[in-house]
Amino acid sequence: MNEVSNEYVSGQPYSHAFDDRDVPHPVIVEVRQISRNQLLIAYDQQADLATATRIQNYWIRSNKGVGDIASLNMEDGLSMMNSLRPGMATIEPVRNSRRRFLITFKQPAMRGVTYIVLPCYVGLSGQPQFGGANWGAYSHNTFVGM
Repeated sequence: MNEVSNEYVSGQPYSHAFDDRDVPHPVIVEVRQISRNQLLIAYDQQADLATATRIQNYWIRSNKGVGDIASLNMEDGLSMMNSLRPGMATIEPVRNSRRRFLITFKQPAMRGVTYIVLPCYVGLSGQPQFGGANWGAYSHNTFVGM
């Protein structure tokens, strides 16, 4: 493991304390807006509930900038200072699932705005320690606000 890894993930600067790319971890496979202020997200594997339901492990990019449900601009790098906060949203498992989660925002998403959901640090069920990004080339983590 590396002490610090500075790299680009999805074309954006990304830093984390460990090089966990080879560590098995859940990857986001679907994001669906189910109401003006709710998103349903799905992972490919069962996630650790403690890390998957920590709202600070999620970032949302917007082509309109920070505001409504977005915590960062398209150009901003991820940091703990611009992740989602408990005052912005909550996250909970859907029917005790470890793969599907519901994010409920205090504000509605803006209609017609493009958003990208970027989870990080979500470990596998029984293996909570993961220090990387939970999205990849086949993630469907973009949606347009309705």
